[in-house]
Amino acid sequence: MKTPKIIIVFKYIILVIALIIFIGPIIYQVIAGFKTLGQIYDPAMIMSFSNLTLDTWKNAIIKEGFLHYLRNTMVTSLSATLLVMVFAIFAAYGLAKLKMTDRMRNNLSFEFLSMRMLPGIAVIIPIFVIFKKIGLLYTIPGLIIIYVVFNIPFAVWLLEGFFKEVPNEIVEAARIDGCSPRQELFKISIPLAGPGLMSVGILTFIFIWNEYMFASILTNDASRTLPVWAAYTTFQHYIINFAILGVSSTVMIVPVIIFAMLMQKYLVRGLSLGALKE
Repeated sequence: MKTPKIIIVFKYIILVIALIIFIGPIIYQVIAGFKTLGQIYDPAMIMSFSNLTLDTWKNAIIKEGFLHYLRNTMVTSLSATLLVMVFAIFAAYGLAKLKMTDRMRNNLSFEFLSMRMLPGIAVIIPIFVIFKKIGLLYTIPGLIIIYVVFNIPFAVWLLEGFFKEVPNEIVEAARIDGCSPRQELFKISIPLAGPGLMSVGILTFIFIWNEYMFASILTNDASRTLPVWAAYTTFQHYIINFAILGVSSTVMIVPVIIFAMLMQKYLVRGLSLGALKE
């Protein structure tokens, strides 16, 4: 039966409302970054595209050290994501393809997932004490270690599903042809599970890029990341500086959105690939 036009129109109205609710704040923050603090609090000018200025961006870069915190965030996010993927690939491939009983496989998979269930705030005090004793407190390497430890379980759990979708017949045929375990992984399984690896890498990068709690406690001014910098600089003299918040929000949100849109086909294919679990 043909869908009535009124239902189609109603669906589009709901879609437009949802877009306004989700995209409206992002547009507001981007515009706010190109306004002065005085213009932000003027209702007649806040949503106007006139009188746009780069003064807030110049102030953030020159006086607030914005580029320093952006560099910290980029180094932390890229390094931690790379390390997470390296460790998670080997662990997930072992869980998915190595010979073991189903009970052992399920128990190990659950153990990895259960580590992700632990809230970070529950262990932040012992982590703080340990990092202080071994000299990793307020350092970029210390922050990278924390991000790697807390993101590996989730990455392993997702990648296990992707590697399970690689047909065992192909892997066994490769073994018969003389492929070593290393060649099976790098020449057979990883290329076939490529979209899944890409999607896990994107999700891991986004999680780390936006992380606030660990960064706010385990860093100081020298190692601070963008989310923490935004929180510290936005609230000044009992006034919320939406202009500075607009700059930080634009840099934190827009690049990730663009990156996710460019890699959307890999993200969707990867999530679909791991949709079925044994």
